[in-house]
Amino acid sequence: MDAATQPVWAGVAWLREVATQVIESIVPPQASPPPPPPLPPSLRLTPGFVRALAAVGWTAVALWTGARFVRHWRCEGRRSVASPKRTQCVLVLGGDTPLGQSVVEYLLAHNLIVLASVSSAASAQALESRIDPEIQGYVRTIQLHDATSFVHAVHASLCLRYPWTATGDPYARPGQAVEWLGTVNTLGMTNMLTDVLQRLASLRRHLMIHILPGSSRASSTAIGTPSVTLHASPHSESRVLARMLRLLLPSRTWRACLSSWLSSLWTRLRALM
Repeated sequence: MDAATQPVWAGVAWLREVATQVIESIVPPQASPPPPPPLPPSLRLTPGFVRALAAVGWTAVALWTGARFVRHWRCEGRRSVASPKRTQCVLVLGGDTPLGQSVVEYLLAHNLIVLASVSSAASAQALESRIDPEIQGYVRTIQLHDATSFVHAVHASLCLRYPWTATGDPYARPGQAVEWLGTVNTLGMTNMLTDVLQRLASLRRHLMIHILPGSSRASSTAIGTPSVTLHASPHSESRVLARMLRLLLPSRTWRACLSSWLSSLWTRLRALM
């Protein structure tokens, strides 16, 4: 800056100061924004409000956990009831008779596989319609017309893998065939039926139980295999069925009987839901 321009720059600086003072005198300085208003008492996080909020949260978590546990328990119960492990089989002669139907339903309720003889295809369809669809794979109906074909069909059914409605190989693997506990006869004694029972006795040794209407008493007969006759009346049918199960499963403990009874009770309760 030379000596000639120095007075000019000094005048410019003086004018700037004067303009600043004039502007500040005309325009007042901006005030700082006011603080936010305080929260109302109802929205303040007091210790009591925090404890109440925590209690509501823990209650919701406990209810959700309990609901999940109950749902899981119900699913496990349904799965265990719907598909129990059944490895023992009983042949019921006369599964389409009123007494035979009671025997079939009683055996199914105690986790057994049932082979039931019927007189016709219509009788087989009527019997299958009375059974829960979830366990129909553990029931196999066989028409009884002559002894030879019937015994062959029984032998073939004993070699199947159950439930027989499942996909895959229909026959059981070696060593995994079902155990034939015995035969329950509700048809009485006829010439053809005597031939059938003799052929069944020669097929495999097993227990034969004859359940006939009449007074409640028991006697023994012999057709080449252990045989017991029970006489059932309408008032003693439940007791006769319970004795039949004890004869078929003499080694079953009270715990297993209680478990089977609870399973059947759960199945009936599910049917009512």
